[in-house]
Amino acid sequence: MKWLRELKNIFKPGNYYYITFSFKGLVVKRKFKLIEYDPKERLVIFKNPYGGMFKLLSTEDKPYIQVPEWKMYVQTSIFSEREGRLYLYIEDLTPPPPFVTREYVRVEVDQGNPVRVIVSAEGKTYEGYARDVSEKGIGVVFDRKDVGEEDIYIMKNTEELEAEILFPTGKVEAKLKLKHVTDIDKYKVLLGFSINVDKFNERELQKYIFERQREIAKELSSL
Repeated sequence: MKWLRELKNIFKPGNYYYITFSFKGLVVKRKFKLIEYDPKERLVIFKNPYGGMFKLLSTEDKPYIQVPEWKMYVQTSIFSEREGRLYLYIEDLTPPPPFVTREYVRVEVDQGNPVRVIVSAEGKTYEGYARDVSEKGIGVVFDRKDVGEEDIYIMKNTEELEAEILFPTGKVEAKLKLKHVTDIDKYKVLLGFSINVDKFNERELQKYIFERQREIAKELSSL
C-alpha cells in the first residue's frame, strides 16, 4: 500500500509519537520514542518505559498512532512487548477512532462491584448487568434465557423504557431507548441503550462515572 511506504517519511527513528488507546473506557495518550519502522513487515517498534501496561488491553482495544501531518491515525495491534520494546503491527490508516471523538466519557464497570440494571417494558421486567456506562448511554448484558427475540422486539418498539440502575453509590431512575443489539454468545446478549435522566438522577450518574474514572486512572498509574 502506498501509504505504508509514505509513512517512512513521517516515522523517523529517534522522534517521539503519541500512542492513544482506550483502557476500560478511559482514553490514554502517551508519548513513545520510535526505534524502527519496517513497512515491509508492517511493524513499528518503540522504546517502552511502561513495562507490561499493554498486556492488560483486550484484543478489541487497539493502540492508535497519531499522524498529525495527515490528520489521521494508524490503527495497530500489539505484536509483542519484550526487552523494553513495544512492537506494533500496522492494520490500517483510519480517521480518529470513536473513543477519541466521543462526546461523553464511557467507563467500563468494575465486574467485582457489579451494577444491576432493571428494565421494564409492557408489564415485564428484565434484569441484567451493566458492562459500560456514560452520561448518555449504557451497555447491559442479559441472559438469553431471560431476554429472547420477542423481548428485544418489545424493547425496540417501546418509545421509553423505565429503568433502575443500581450503582454501588446509589440508585438512578432513568428512561432508556434501545439503540443496538450485539450477540455475545449463545447464552448472553448485549443491549445498548441511550439514557435520559432528570437533574437529580444526573448527579448520581455523574458521581459514579467520576469515581470510576479515578479508579481506572489509579489502576493504570500503578502499572
